Amino acid sequence: MPSIDVDSGQVWIGDLRHIDPTAQPFPHWTLIGSSPHLISIPALPVTHNGLACLIPPGSYTVAVETVEDGDSRRIRHATVVPDPHGPLTIASGVLVFIDPSYIPHWGKFQEGGLYNACCAVTLKPPHYGPAAHGFVVESGWGDGTYPIDPTTYRITFLP
Repeated sequence: MPSIDVDSGQVWIGDLRHIDPTAQPFPHWTLIGSSPHLISIPALPVTHNGLACLIPPGSYTVAVETVEDGDSRRIRHATVVPDPHGPLTIASGVLVFIDPSYIPHWGKFQEGGLYNACCAVTLKPPHYGPAAHGFVVESGWGDGTYPIDPTTYRITFLP
């Protein structure tokens, strides 16, 4: 199963069109659709890997499942699901999962910008919600490598 690296403790989920393809060079992206073929997208301005999945254009929400962990609640997984009134609009037909800190032109924490908007959501309960033209979710166990099922549009943080 494909996975992404997370170094900021959060994952941005949204439409590919919200990542400006003209800002900077990037190392690697993978587009994974319903076929077994991997297709490179060589023009995105990111500093690390993200995952792009083919998805029908439309409105979506992100269903978040949590698990109790002592005195706190951790996010087990997040799944993109159709919702005609959802906060997530996918117009390009390509859904992206990425650590927002890997998008340099989104800025840094406490500098304003789209990355800061993501942090503002994940640093307070419930630690997920709409942000930066998409949806952001805190990773369930901090930094690490997390699998994504490109057929169900689900990222799993805790088994």
